Amino acid sequence: MSRVPEEDRRRIVELSKGYSQRQIRELVSRPLHTANRIVQAYRYEGRIRDAPRGHPAWGWALDPVHTARSVQAHVQQTGIEQLAWVPKGADLNIIENVWGRMKVALNWTPMPSATEDELWPAVFAEWQRLASDT
Repeated sequence: MSRVPEEDRRRIVELSKGYSQRQIRELVSRPLHTANRIVQAYRYEGRIRDAPRGHPAWGWALDPVHTARSVQAHVQQTGIEQLAWVPKGADLNIIENVWGRMKVALNWTPMPSATEDELWPAVFAEWQRLASDT
């Protein structure tokens, strides 16, 4: 993978203040993922230059393909950094279940042509009903 010249990086960062990343891609004739990577590095890390290249850090799920002894041995031999895998299932994210129940309940509520002003009281009422169920 070739490095993007610093002048192109600076231009991408400047364009990111007023253009979408798709527009930037067309203006600088670079792939979308390249523009995205440069903009994200600037926004979250405050850097325009490439970070030193080393072993990538990998997120490991608790899947058998990741926990197999042979895989773990290879990871230790090669020195690949492992990041702890954060559980993200809906069972651990309670609001996902709440929103699911609210959507079902609101779909059964007759609102043929609900405007925003009509929808919010229905959402609030359903929220209160769910809160009283617990």
